[in-house]
Amino acid sequence: MASPNEAMKARLKKRKTGNRIALRGFLVLKSAAIIILAALAPATAANLDLTQWQQLGDVKVFDADRAELSTDAKQDDDADLGVIAGKFNFSGNPAAAIGFGTPPLLEDFLGINANQLDIGGFAYEGSAIKTTISVSRGDKLTFQGQFFTNETAAAIGPFNDYAFLLAEGKVIKLTDVTGAIITSSFFASETAEKTYSYNFTTGGTYPLAFGVIDLTDYPLTSALRIGNVSLIPTNIPETIPESSPVGGLIIFGCFGIGINLVKSNILKLINREREGN
Repeated sequence: MASPNEAMKARLKKRKTGNRIALRGFLVLKSAAIIILAALAPATAANLDLTQWQQLGDVKVFDADRAELSTDAKQDDDADLGVIAGKFNFSGNPAAAIGFGTPPLLEDFLGINANQLDIGGFAYEGSAIKTTISVSRGDKLTFQGQFFTNETAAAIGPFNDYAFLLAEGKVIKLTDVTGAIITSSFFASETAEKTYSYNFTTGGTYPLAFGVIDLTDYPLTSALRIGNVSLIPTNIPETIPESSPVGGLIIFGCFGIGINLVKSNILKLINREREGN
């Protein structure tokens, strides 16, 4: 029969063992919680600094969040309006040629074929700003854009100048002369400023560019203003809302993994303590 002192020592030893297991269990639970919260954390947008982008043609970058570019070649682009050459040029640099003319050509700058720019007509000239970006599948690009033009509704057809986004090797039209229905204080007409978004379908490293194109002729300038370009990385709340059944299953699964991790580690701790005794 154990003496009172031995019984007291045994109780103290069990209490210390229990405290150690509880403390370690808490630490494991804390680690699991951190893993779960990291998986469910909201995606953080990364602003893309436009001052670091390459330029070709008439491009003026005002700051990290705003750039303007046009199809003005500093010649008689807008002589029909009775203005001096270059009035609608932002930078002092002429728009770049497409398909033929003095290099560098716009298509070479963008790394694409010239016919990819022939959307609704034959691309004569234009300007662009570009960078290289590494993305994951599902990453979301957001930006603001506004289009300006001196083309008129009567000229729409093969002269339908347009603004574009280049992403994943594809030229994506953002807007054109048909959308410029607001009277402009500087150009003939303009669109409203709009927020655009694009979701990358395949992860990788790609040229990313914005540009404006003069279709089928040189006269009459069109322009594009770009701002607040951001990239939102892929994340559970961004791709699958928590309220959706799939989102709920993913969140439930994350908590299930965390609970199983805690349970497994606590059982291991108990077994180790027992073996040590």
